[in-house]
Amino acid sequence: MRKSELVLVGGGRFSEEVAEVASMLGFNVLGYVDFQKTPASLEYLGCDDDVLPTLPDDVKIFPAFGVVDRKSLSLRGSYFGKIDHKRLPQLVSPY
Repeated sequence: MRKSELVLVGGGRFSEEVAEVASMLGFNVLGYVDFQKTPASLEYLGCDDDVLPTLPDDVKIFPAFGVVDRKSLSLRGSYFGKIDHKRLPQLVSPY
């Protein structure tokens, strides 16, 4: 059986933690999308708006970002409307 592929939205430190949990749960983490490349150890796939619409339907998408203010919440929250909720996996750490 082929592993489900997953793309993370956000390239901060939290994305690396999410990637670790996703890998433990059997996902193949392809990398992350963000406004720009970050120091994350994951592969940078490009800008959110450019990459997300081009992903095949079977690739899962997971928001892996934290927000610290209203502007960030508003900006990042807009992505939830762009993601088909059937593509959002449940990622729960076994720990």
